[in-house]
Amino acid sequence: MSVLKSVDRSKYVSKHCEIETNAGRDHTIEYRMQKKNGDVIWVLDIITVIKDDSNQPIKLAGFILYNSQQKKAEKAIRHNERDQRAILSAIPDLMFVLDAEGRYISIWANDPQKLAASEELLLGHTVSEILDVNSSEQVMAALQEADETGHSSGQVINLITPEGNLWFELSTSLKERDSLPHQFIMLARDITKRKHNEERLKLAASVFTHAREGIFITDIEGKILEVNNAFTQITGYSHDEVLGENPRILKSGCQDPEFYKNMWRRLTEKGFWTGEIWNQHKNGEIFAEQLTITSVLNADDKKQHYVALFTDITEQKHHQQQLENIIHFDALTNLPNRLLLTDRLNQALVQARRRNSIVAIAFLDLDDFKAINDKFGHNVGDQLLTTLANRMQRTLREGDTIARLGGDEFVIVLADLINLNSG
Repeated sequence: MSVLKSVDRSKYVSKHCEIETNAGRDHTIEYRMQKKNGDVIWVLDIITVIKDDSNQPIKLAGFILYNSQQKKAEKAIRHNERDQRAILSAIPDLMFVLDAEGRYISIWANDPQKLAASEELLLGHTVSEILDVNSSEQVMAALQEADETGHSSGQVINLITPEGNLWFELSTSLKERDSLPHQFIMLARDITKRKHNEERLKLAASVFTHAREGIFITDIEGKILEVNNAFTQITGYSHDEVLGENPRILKSGCQDPEFYKNMWRRLTEKGFWTGEIWNQHKNGEIFAEQLTITSVLNADDKKQHYVALFTDITEQKHHQQQLENIIHFDALTNLPNRLLLTDRLNQALVQARRRNSIVAIAFLDLDDFKAINDKFGHNVGDQLLTTLANRMQRTLREGDTIARLGGDEFVIVLADLINLNSG
Protein backbone atom coordinates (compact mmCIF):
# COMPACT_ATOMS: atom_id res chain seq x y z
CA MET A 1 0.00 0.00 0.00
CA SER A 2 3.02 2.28 0.36
CA VAL A 3 3.19 2.72 -3.37
CA LEU A 4 -0.49 3.84 -3.44
CA LYS A 5 -1.76 7.21 -2.33
CA SER A 6 -5.49 7.76 -1.62
CA VAL A 7 -7.07 10.29 -3.95
CA ASP A 8 -10.39 10.24 -2.05
CA ARG A 9 -8.82 10.37 1.45
CA SER A 10 -11.84 11.96 3.17
CA LYS A 11 -14.04 9.25 1.76
CA TYR A 12 -11.51 6.58 2.87
CA VAL A 13 -11.21 7.85 6.44
CA SER A 14 -14.97 8.33 6.82
CA LYS A 15 -15.67 4.81 5.62
CA HIS A 16 -13.11 3.24 7.94
CA CYS A 17 -14.63 5.02 10.93
CA GLU A 18 -17.98 3.57 9.93
CA ILE A 19 -16.47 0.09 9.59
CA GLU A 20 -14.97 0.15 13.05
CA THR A 21 -18.41 0.70 14.58
CA ASN A 22 -19.95 -2.19 12.62
CA ALA A 23 -17.83 -5.21 13.44
CA GLY A 24 -18.71 -8.78 12.65
CA ARG A 25 -19.47 -8.47 8.97
CA ASP A 26 -17.67 -7.67 5.74
CA HIS A 27 -17.48 -4.15 4.37
CA THR A 28 -16.44 -2.76 1.00
CA ILE A 29 -14.84 0.55 0.13
CA GLU A 30 -14.55 1.75 -3.48
CA TYR A 31 -12.19 4.65 -4.04
CA ARG A 32 -9.41 5.95 -6.23
CA MET A 33 -5.69 5.51 -5.58
CA GLN A 34 -2.67 7.01 -7.25
CA LYS A 35 0.16 4.75 -8.32
CA LYS A 36 3.81 5.68 -8.05
CA ASN A 37 3.93 6.64 -11.72
CA GLY A 38 1.01 9.04 -11.23
CA ASP A 39 -1.73 6.89 -12.77
CA VAL A 40 -5.08 6.94 -10.98
CA ILE A 41 -6.80 3.60 -10.52
CA TRP A 42 -9.99 2.37 -8.84
CA VAL A 43 -9.68 -0.17 -6.05
CA LEU A 44 -12.19 -2.17 -4.04
CA ASP A 45 -11.38 -3.05 -0.41
CA ILE A 46 -13.15 -5.99 1.25
CA ILE A 47 -12.61 -5.56 4.99
CA THR A 48 -13.55 -7.51 8.14
CA VAL A 49 -13.23 -5.95 11.60
CA ILE A 50 -12.74 -8.30 14.59
CA LYS A 51 -13.43 -6.94 18.07
CA ASP A 52 -12.76 -8.39 21.55
CA ASP A 53 -15.24 -8.87 24.35
CA SER A 54 -14.92 -5.24 25.36
CA ASN A 55 -15.98 -4.16 21.88
CA GLN A 56 -12.50 -2.99 20.87
CA PRO A 57 -11.15 -3.81 17.41
CA ILE A 58 -8.28 -6.26 17.70
CA LYS A 59 -7.77 -7.20 14.08
CA LEU A 60 -8.39 -5.58 10.68
CA ALA A 61 -8.16 -7.84 7.68
CA GLY A 62 -8.46 -6.47 4.13
CA PHE A 63 -8.20 -7.58 0.54
CA ILE A 64 -7.64 -5.14 -2.29
CA LEU A 65 -9.07 -5.75 -5.76
CA TYR A 66 -7.91 -3.54 -8.62
CA ASN A 67 -11.15 -2.50 -10.33
CA SER A 68 -10.11 0.00 -13.01
CA GLN A 69 -11.27 -1.94 -16.10
CA GLN A 70 -14.56 -2.88 -14.47
CA LYS A 71 -15.10 0.75 -13.53
CA LYS A 72 -14.47 1.87 -17.11
CA ALA A 73 -16.86 -0.77 -18.39
CA GLU A 74 -19.55 0.32 -15.95
CA LYS A 75 -19.05 3.95 -16.97
CA ALA A 76 -19.32 3.00 -20.66
CA ILE A 77 -22.52 1.08 -19.95
CA ARG A 78 -24.00 4.07 -18.13
CA HIS A 79 -23.05 6.33 -21.06
CA ASN A 80 -24.60 3.89 -23.51
CA GLU A 81 -27.76 3.73 -21.45
CA ARG A 82 -27.98 7.53 -21.38
CA ASP A 83 -27.37 7.67 -25.13
CA GLN A 84 -30.07 5.07 -25.74
CA ARG A 85 -32.54 6.94 -23.57
CA ALA A 86 -31.71 10.18 -25.39
CA ILE A 87 -32.13 8.50 -28.78
CA LEU A 88 -35.43 6.93 -27.80
CA SER A 89 -36.67 10.23 -26.39
CA ALA A 90 -35.87 11.91 -29.72
CA ILE A 91 -37.78 9.32 -31.75
CA PRO A 92 -41.38 10.47 -32.34
CA ASP A 93 -42.42 7.00 -33.47
CA LEU A 94 -43.95 4.31 -31.35
CA MET A 95 -41.55 1.37 -30.91
CA PHE A 96 -42.49 -2.21 -30.14
CA VAL A 97 -40.65 -5.47 -29.66
CA LEU A 98 -42.86 -8.31 -30.91
CA ASP A 99 -42.40 -12.05 -31.14
CA ALA A 100 -43.24 -14.14 -34.19
CA GLU A 101 -46.85 -14.54 -33.01
CA GLY A 102 -47.30 -10.78 -32.81
CA ARG A 103 -47.16 -10.67 -29.02
CA TYR A 104 -46.07 -7.39 -27.44
CA ILE A 105 -42.84 -7.96 -25.48
CA SER A 106 -41.81 -4.35 -24.80
CA ILE A 107 -43.09 -0.89 -25.76
CA TRP A 108 -41.59 2.57 -26.05
CA ALA A 109 -43.99 5.50 -26.53
CA ASN A 110 -43.17 9.17 -26.02
CA ASP A 111 -46.90 9.82 -26.34
CA PRO A 112 -48.87 6.93 -24.78
CA GLN A 113 -52.10 8.54 -26.01
CA LYS A 114 -51.21 7.28 -29.49
CA LEU A 115 -51.26 3.65 -28.38
CA ALA A 116 -54.29 1.55 -29.23
CA ALA A 117 -54.45 0.58 -25.53
CA SER A 118 -52.43 1.08 -22.35
CA GLU A 119 -49.00 -0.52 -22.09
CA GLU A 120 -50.28 -2.78 -19.30
CA LEU A 121 -53.01 -4.10 -21.56
CA LEU A 122 -50.74 -4.51 -24.58
CA LEU A 123 -47.84 -6.34 -22.95
CA GLY A 124 -48.24 -10.09 -23.18
CA HIS A 125 -51.10 -9.90 -25.68
CA THR A 126 -51.00 -10.40 -29.44
CA VAL A 127 -51.93 -7.81 -32.04
CA SER A 128 -54.91 -9.94 -33.09
CA GLU A 129 -56.26 -9.59 -29.55
CA ILE A 130 -55.86 -5.81 -29.54
CA LEU A 131 -56.21 -4.49 -33.09
CA ASP A 132 -58.98 -4.81 -35.66
CA VAL A 133 -58.74 -7.56 -38.27
CA ASN A 134 -57.34 -5.42 -41.08
CA SER A 135 -54.69 -3.74 -38.91
CA SER A 136 -53.58 -7.00 -37.26
CA GLU A 137 -53.26 -8.62 -40.70
CA GLN A 138 -51.04 -5.73 -41.83
CA VAL A 139 -48.84 -6.11 -38.75
CA MET A 140 -48.49 -9.87 -39.21
CA ALA A 141 -47.67 -9.37 -42.90
CA ALA A 142 -44.91 -6.96 -41.86
CA LEU A 143 -43.51 -9.52 -39.38
CA GLN A 144 -43.56 -12.28 -42.00
CA GLU A 145 -41.75 -10.10 -44.57
CA ALA A 146 -39.16 -9.06 -41.98
CA ASP A 147 -38.68 -12.71 -41.02
CA GLU A 148 -37.96 -13.59 -44.66
CA THR A 149 -35.90 -10.58 -45.74
CA GLY A 150 -34.75 -8.97 -42.51
CA HIS A 151 -36.75 -5.80 -43.02
CA SER A 152 -40.23 -4.63 -43.98
CA SER A 153 -41.73 -1.16 -44.55
CA GLY A 154 -44.63 0.64 -46.14
CA GLN A 155 -47.57 -1.06 -44.41
CA VAL A 156 -50.20 1.48 -43.28
CA ILE A 157 -52.75 0.88 -40.53
CA ASN A 158 -55.60 2.97 -39.13
CA LEU A 159 -56.25 2.86 -35.38
CA ILE A 160 -58.75 4.37 -32.98
CA THR A 161 -56.67 5.74 -30.07
CA PRO A 162 -57.36 8.02 -27.08
CA GLU A 163 -55.91 10.82 -29.24
CA GLY A 164 -58.36 10.08 -32.06
CA ASN A 165 -58.43 8.27 -35.38
CA LEU A 166 -54.76 8.00 -36.39
CA TRP A 167 -52.84 6.54 -39.33
CA PHE A 168 -49.47 4.83 -38.85
CA GLU A 169 -46.80 3.65 -41.28
CA LEU A 170 -44.92 0.56 -40.12
CA SER A 171 -41.22 -0.22 -40.41
CA THR A 172 -40.09 -3.61 -39.08
CA SER A 173 -36.69 -5.29 -38.63
CA LEU A 174 -35.68 -8.71 -37.44
CA LYS A 175 -34.03 -8.24 -34.02
CA GLU A 176 -31.68 -11.27 -34.02
CA ARG A 177 -31.67 -13.76 -36.86
CA ASP A 178 -29.62 -16.39 -35.01
CA SER A 179 -31.72 -16.44 -31.83
CA LEU A 180 -34.93 -18.46 -31.59
CA PRO A 181 -37.72 -17.73 -31.29
CA HIS A 182 -37.38 -14.65 -33.52
CA GLN A 183 -38.19 -11.21 -32.18
CA PHE A 184 -38.87 -8.08 -34.19
CA ILE A 185 -38.48 -4.34 -33.65
CA MET A 186 -41.38 -2.39 -35.18
CA LEU A 187 -41.59 1.39 -35.53
CA ALA A 188 -45.03 2.95 -36.06
CA ARG A 189 -44.83 6.50 -37.44
CA ASP A 190 -47.85 8.78 -37.11
CA ILE A 191 -48.71 9.90 -40.68
CA THR A 192 -52.20 11.22 -39.91
CA LYS A 193 -51.43 14.75 -41.13
CA ARG A 194 -49.85 13.37 -44.28
CA LYS A 195 -52.90 11.18 -44.96
CA HIS A 196 -55.24 14.13 -44.49
CA ASN A 197 -53.10 16.23 -46.84
CA GLU A 198 -53.11 13.42 -49.38
CA GLU A 199 -56.90 13.18 -49.16
CA ARG A 200 -57.26 16.93 -49.66
CA LEU A 201 -54.92 16.79 -52.65
CA LYS A 202 -56.88 13.87 -54.13
CA LEU A 203 -60.11 15.79 -53.65
CA ALA A 204 -58.64 18.91 -55.25
CA ALA A 205 -57.29 16.85 -58.15
CA SER A 206 -60.69 15.17 -58.61
CA VAL A 207 -62.47 18.53 -58.63
CA PHE A 208 -59.91 19.92 -61.08
CA THR A 209 -60.24 16.92 -63.38
CA HIS A 210 -64.02 16.53 -63.34
CA ALA A 211 -65.12 20.17 -63.11
CA ARG A 212 -67.44 21.22 -65.94
CA GLU A 213 -65.75 24.62 -66.00
CA GLY A 214 -62.59 25.01 -68.01
CA ILE A 215 -59.60 25.59 -65.72
CA PHE A 216 -56.06 26.59 -66.55
CA ILE A 217 -53.14 27.55 -64.31
CA THR A 218 -50.32 29.85 -65.37
CA ASP A 219 -47.13 31.15 -63.81
CA ILE A 220 -46.71 34.87 -63.15
CA GLU A 221 -45.42 35.31 -66.71
CA GLY A 222 -48.62 33.88 -68.15
CA LYS A 223 -47.16 30.54 -69.26
CA ILE A 224 -49.78 27.76 -69.03
CA LEU A 225 -48.72 25.11 -66.50
CA GLU A 226 -51.81 22.89 -66.37
CA VAL A 227 -55.30 22.59 -67.85
CA ASN A 228 -58.23 20.29 -67.08
CA ASN A 229 -60.38 18.13 -69.34
CA ALA A 230 -63.11 20.77 -69.69
CA PHE A 231 -60.53 23.21 -71.05
CA THR A 232 -59.62 20.85 -73.89
CA GLN A 233 -63.29 20.12 -74.64
CA ILE A 234 -64.25 23.80 -74.80
CA THR A 235 -61.23 25.13 -76.71
CA GLY A 236 -60.39 22.12 -78.90
CA TYR A 237 -56.72 22.24 -77.87
CA SER A 238 -55.18 19.13 -76.35
CA HIS A 239 -53.38 19.13 -73.04
CA ASP A 240 -49.92 18.91 -74.62
CA GLU A 241 -50.66 21.60 -77.20
CA VAL A 242 -51.22 24.34 -74.63
CA LEU A 243 -48.62 23.54 -71.95
CA GLY A 244 -46.01 26.29 -72.01
CA GLU A 245 -48.17 28.50 -74.23
CA ASN A 246 -49.74 31.85 -73.35
CA PRO A 247 -53.55 32.13 -73.13
CA ARG A 248 -53.27 34.58 -76.05
CA ILE A 249 -53.58 31.54 -78.33
CA LEU A 250 -57.33 31.81 -77.63
CA LYS A 251 -57.53 35.50 -78.53
CA SER A 252 -60.36 36.22 -80.97
CA GLY A 253 -59.69 39.87 -81.76
CA CYS A 254 -63.19 40.86 -80.62
CA GLN A 255 -61.79 42.90 -77.72
CA ASP A 256 -59.59 45.95 -78.20
CA PRO A 257 -56.27 46.49 -76.33
CA GLU A 258 -58.01 48.76 -73.82
CA PHE A 259 -60.16 45.81 -72.71
CA TYR A 260 -57.10 43.73 -71.78
CA LYS A 261 -55.38 46.73 -70.21
CA ASN A 262 -58.33 47.24 -67.85
CA MET A 263 -58.45 43.49 -67.16
CA TRP A 264 -54.84 43.34 -65.94
CA ARG A 265 -55.16 46.59 -64.01
CA ARG A 266 -58.07 45.12 -62.09
CA LEU A 267 -56.22 41.82 -61.58
CA THR A 268 -53.17 43.66 -60.24
CA GLU A 269 -55.11 45.94 -57.90
CA LYS A 270 -57.78 43.54 -56.61
CA GLY A 271 -56.21 40.11 -57.15
CA PHE A 272 -59.02 38.90 -59.42
CA TRP A 273 -61.00 39.79 -62.55
CA THR A 274 -64.32 38.47 -63.76
CA GLY A 275 -66.30 39.22 -66.89
CA GLU A 276 -67.37 38.10 -70.35
CA ILE A 277 -64.89 37.62 -73.16
CA TRP A 278 -65.00 36.30 -76.71
CA ASN A 279 -62.27 33.76 -77.52
CA GLN A 280 -61.43 31.58 -80.49
CA HIS A 281 -61.71 27.79 -80.72
CA LYS A 282 -58.85 25.84 -82.30
CA ASN A 283 -60.97 25.40 -85.44
CA GLY A 284 -61.44 29.17 -85.71
CA GLU A 285 -64.97 29.42 -84.32
CA ILE A 286 -65.64 32.31 -81.97
CA PHE A 287 -67.19 31.47 -78.63
CA ALA A 288 -68.23 33.50 -75.60
CA GLU A 289 -67.09 32.64 -72.09
CA GLN A 290 -67.67 33.84 -68.56
CA LEU A 291 -64.13 34.12 -67.21
CA THR A 292 -62.72 34.56 -63.70
CA ILE A 293 -58.98 34.99 -63.08
CA THR A 294 -57.55 34.89 -59.57
CA SER A 295 -54.02 35.53 -58.26
CA VAL A 296 -52.53 32.77 -56.10
CA LEU A 297 -50.09 34.00 -53.43
CA ASN A 298 -47.25 32.12 -51.76
CA ALA A 299 -46.38 32.14 -48.05
CA ASP A 300 -44.74 35.58 -48.47
CA ASP A 301 -47.91 37.04 -50.07
CA LYS A 302 -46.19 37.28 -53.43
CA LYS A 303 -47.96 36.26 -56.63
CA GLN A 304 -47.00 32.75 -57.60
CA HIS A 305 -49.67 31.61 -60.06
CA TYR A 306 -52.85 32.64 -61.80
CA VAL A 307 -55.86 30.35 -61.83
CA ALA A 308 -58.56 30.93 -64.45
CA LEU A 309 -62.03 29.35 -64.58
CA PHE A 310 -64.32 29.83 -67.53
CA THR A 311 -67.66 28.60 -68.83
CA ASP A 312 -68.79 28.50 -72.44
CA ILE A 313 -71.80 30.86 -72.60
CA THR A 314 -72.09 31.04 -76.39
CA GLU A 315 -75.48 29.35 -76.41
CA GLN A 316 -76.70 31.70 -73.68
CA LYS A 317 -75.49 34.70 -75.67
CA HIS A 318 -77.36 33.43 -78.73
CA HIS A 319 -80.52 33.00 -76.68
CA GLN A 320 -80.03 36.47 -75.27
CA GLN A 321 -79.65 37.88 -78.78
CA GLN A 322 -82.79 36.08 -79.89
CA LEU A 323 -84.73 37.54 -76.97
CA GLU A 324 -83.46 41.03 -77.79
CA ASN A 325 -84.52 40.55 -81.41
CA ILE A 326 -87.98 39.45 -80.32
CA ILE A 327 -88.28 42.47 -78.03
CA HIS A 328 -86.88 45.12 -80.39
CA PHE A 329 -87.30 43.88 -83.96
CA ASP A 330 -90.16 42.96 -86.26
CA ALA A 331 -90.25 39.20 -86.78
CA LEU A 332 -91.05 39.40 -90.52
CA THR A 333 -88.84 42.22 -91.83
CA ASN A 334 -86.26 42.34 -89.02
CA LEU A 335 -86.79 46.10 -88.92
CA PRO A 336 -86.97 47.91 -85.54
CA ASN A 337 -90.41 47.58 -83.97
CA ARG A 338 -92.41 50.21 -82.12
CA LEU A 339 -90.35 49.84 -78.90
CA LEU A 340 -86.97 50.27 -80.58
CA LEU A 341 -88.36 53.07 -82.75
CA THR A 342 -89.24 55.05 -79.63
CA ASP A 343 -85.69 54.62 -78.30
CA ARG A 344 -84.10 55.61 -81.62
CA LEU A 345 -86.36 58.66 -81.91
CA ASN A 346 -85.47 59.85 -78.43
CA GLN A 347 -81.77 59.49 -79.20
CA ALA A 348 -82.20 61.44 -82.46
CA LEU A 349 -84.02 64.27 -80.64
CA VAL A 350 -81.31 64.53 -77.97
CA GLN A 351 -78.65 64.65 -80.66
CA ALA A 352 -80.60 67.28 -82.63
CA ARG A 353 -80.83 69.58 -79.60
CA ARG A 354 -77.13 69.19 -78.93
CA ARG A 355 -76.16 69.89 -82.54
CA ASN A 356 -78.96 72.33 -83.29
CA SER A 357 -80.08 70.13 -86.18
CA ILE A 358 -83.42 68.82 -87.37
CA VAL A 359 -85.13 65.44 -87.11
CA ALA A 360 -87.61 64.46 -89.82
CA ILE A 361 -90.27 61.77 -89.32
CA ALA A 362 -92.05 60.15 -92.28
CA PHE A 363 -95.06 57.81 -92.12
CA LEU A 364 -95.55 55.33 -94.93
CA ASP A 365 -98.21 52.78 -95.72
CA LEU A 366 -98.94 50.75 -98.84
CA ASP A 367 -102.06 51.36 -100.97
CA ASP A 368 -104.21 48.34 -101.83
CA PHE A 369 -102.00 46.00 -99.78
CA LYS A 370 -105.07 44.14 -98.57
CA ALA A 371 -106.03 43.42 -102.16
CA ILE A 372 -102.62 41.81 -102.77
CA ASN A 373 -103.10 39.54 -99.78
CA ASP A 374 -106.60 38.63 -100.90
CA LYS A 375 -105.62 37.95 -104.50
CA PHE A 376 -102.20 36.33 -104.14
CA GLY A 377 -102.21 35.13 -100.53
CA HIS A 378 -100.34 36.13 -97.38
CA ASN A 379 -97.08 34.51 -98.44
CA VAL A 380 -96.83 36.87 -101.40
CA GLY A 381 -97.86 39.80 -99.18
CA ASP A 382 -95.12 38.92 -96.66
CA GLN A 383 -92.57 38.67 -99.45
CA LEU A 384 -93.62 42.11 -100.72
CA LEU A 385 -93.20 43.66 -97.25
CA THR A 386 -89.78 42.06 -96.80
CA THR A 387 -88.54 43.23 -100.21
CA LEU A 388 -89.84 46.76 -99.62
CA ALA A 389 -88.19 46.91 -96.19
CA ASN A 390 -84.80 45.82 -97.58
CA ARG A 391 -84.95 48.37 -100.43
CA MET A 392 -85.96 51.25 -98.17
CA GLN A 393 -83.26 50.35 -95.67
CA ARG A 394 -80.60 50.43 -98.39
CA THR A 395 -81.61 53.95 -99.43
CA LEU A 396 -81.28 55.42 -95.93
CA ARG A 397 -78.15 56.76 -94.30
CA GLU A 398 -76.33 54.83 -91.58
CA GLY A 399 -77.79 56.91 -88.74
CA ASP A 400 -81.39 56.85 -90.04
CA THR A 401 -84.05 54.40 -88.85
CA ILE A 402 -86.94 52.70 -90.61
CA ALA A 403 -89.37 50.77 -88.43
CA ARG A 404 -92.44 48.70 -89.06
CA LEU A 405 -95.40 49.52 -86.85
CA GLY A 406 -97.49 46.63 -88.10
CA GLY A 407 -99.34 45.53 -91.27
CA ASP A 408 -98.23 47.80 -94.13
CA GLU A 409 -97.33 50.79 -91.91
CA PHE A 410 -93.75 52.04 -91.66
CA VAL A 411 -92.07 55.01 -89.92
CA ILE A 412 -88.83 56.60 -91.09
CA VAL A 413 -86.68 58.74 -88.79
CA LEU A 414 -84.17 60.99 -90.57
CA ALA A 415 -81.73 62.35 -88.00
CA ASP A 416 -79.23 65.19 -87.98
CA LEU A 417 -80.63 67.17 -90.91
CA ILE A 418 -79.36 70.70 -91.62
CA ASN A 419 -81.69 73.54 -90.54
CA LEU A 420 -81.65 75.81 -93.61
CA ASN A 421 -83.68 78.51 -91.84
CA SER A 422 -81.28 78.90 -88.92
CA GLY A 423 -79.30 82.15 -88.82
